[in-house]
Amino acid sequence: MFTFFTKPYPYLFTPKRSIIGAIIIGLFIGISTYFILGDTWIFQNFSISITQMSFYFGLITFASIILVFGLITSVFISEKQRDNWTFIKEISLYIVLIIIISILNFILISFVSIIHFDEPFKIFIYDVLPIVTIFAIIPVSIRIWLNYTLTLLENLQNTQSFNEELVKMMNTNNKIEKEEIVALPTNNLNEIIKFDLNKLLFIRAENNYIEVYIKDNDKVVNRLYRASVQIAEDKLCVFPQIVRTHRSYLVNIKNIKTTTGNARNYQLFFEGTDRVVPVARGRFKEFNAAFSS
Repeated sequence: MFTFFTKPYPYLFTPKRSIIGAIIIGLFIGISTYFILGDTWIFQNFSISITQMSFYFGLITFASIILVFGLITSVFISEKQRDNWTFIKEISLYIVLIIIISILNFILISFVSIIHFDEPFKIFIYDVLPIVTIFAIIPVSIRIWLNYTLTLLENLQNTQSFNEELVKMMNTNNKIEKEEIVALPTNNLNEIIKFDLNKLLFIRAENNYIEVYIKDNDKVVNRLYRASVQIAEDKLCVFPQIVRTHRSYLVNIKNIKTTTGNARNYQLFFEGTDRVVPVARGRFKEFNAAFSS
């Protein structure tokens, strides 16, 4: 059961998606409240009308979604966390959203209620929070399932297409390529990284170091250098076969052996090494374009 919560999940939160989702869900909550709550019940318990109550509930939902999926995700979730997004992290964000909506709704109810709350904490825990959760559980579950399923299918279809192209490349590209020696600077004086670009598999960043993976006949050699992956990218960006797939990886797409995908990203495999190279979701467009060309 625990392995399910740690499965890769696509990080899909963007300002545009957050605003659109907030508008749709806010309208849904406002309209649902208007038809579910009766005029008589509102009149007997609150100092505002059913129309005003519905508007405020919808507005609170809208603002809470913008706060959680727009502001909190932008400020507190790093690129590294996004690259390692999982089911449990996705669910946790929705739990935070439900709690915030419940708190704001309770504050609203406290202000407009004509009935005095003797035990407000119990009312929040046993009444407000469960009601908001019941309203949210079905649409949230559907949204999480749809995002996972549709993204997984899309990524699997894309990587299948990549693999078909790789087979074609292997069948048609049998000529021996001329050496193309490139040189990269390091952070050590008088040290230069030199290698044949056609033999480069990928470059992996690790803190202040980069690890360069090179084909050497039938084996793969990897060497560690004190250097920056950003500098390596700046030097190699003139070559169309070199693409940044992740904050920690530069890849020579000509030497990819096979690919696969999950709901979060693509994974690239190279002959001679067990290291799996990810393609972060934020770099799909760049990778797809480079691979196609």
